[in-house]
Amino acid sequence: MKAVVALSVYDKGKRAEWKRLLETVKEWRLLELEVYVSDGGSSKKLIKTIKGLGAVVLGKKHSSIGDGIKDSIREAAKHGDIIIVSEGDKSGKYGFSKNFRKILKPIEQGKADLVIVGRTGPSIKSYPKIQQFTEQKIINSLYLTALRKIPQGTDLSYGPRVFRKELAKYFTNSKCIGWDIMYKPLIKIVKDGWKVAEVKIKMKFLDKEEGKPEFVAYRLKQAEEIIAPLIKK
Repeated sequence: MKAVVALSVYDKGKRAEWKRLLETVKEWRLLELEVYVSDGGSSKKLIKTIKGLGAVVLGKKHSSIGDGIKDSIREAAKHGDIIIVSEGDKSGKYGFSKNFRKILKPIEQGKADLVIVGRTGPSIKSYPKIQQFTEQKIINSLYLTALRKIPQGTDLSYGPRVFRKELAKYFTNSKCIGWDIMYKPLIKIVKDGWKVAEVKIKMKFLDKEEGKPEFVAYRLKQAEEIIAPLIKK
């Protein structure tokens, strides 16, 4: 089965994010995986560099993170059997790409149609306390209640999703335009009887964001956005 990577990017002018994004793209390409990138208006320099690494950058610019993820999935589904929805900060240092063989195995063996990439307990504890709270006590708690067939303790909040191309429609047909795109489609996927498994990986949070007011505000706003579909329901 051929695996390909779907990635959504937007250059906010932060050099640290540029570096991490390029590391992520480079690592996927070194693993000889095709990478399909949806861009939200990054600088020409960054796009040129991404293309130079061998990734395919879509011509259409997305207007939101949700639309960007949907566009990249839509394109990736044309070229592969398994879609790896990555993020720009999920380089090997963060444990994702270097574990991708382990992550693909449940799908390749027919034991799962979608894999949730989760973190081990110690890995989660390496994150800032506010992020641990919003992800585990708010987002995970509410979604695992809605997703009754997924075991309690599953880590939904690391981010990446890996799935058979047949499941792409659940994401691309969604009306989500924010980070809820990584969560809400799971409800219908589970309801329709697709097999979901979790693969936990070891990693360590590398940023030093603890206590910064803007980081706290961002995490609270992100949690509100992600759980909004459940509240509206």
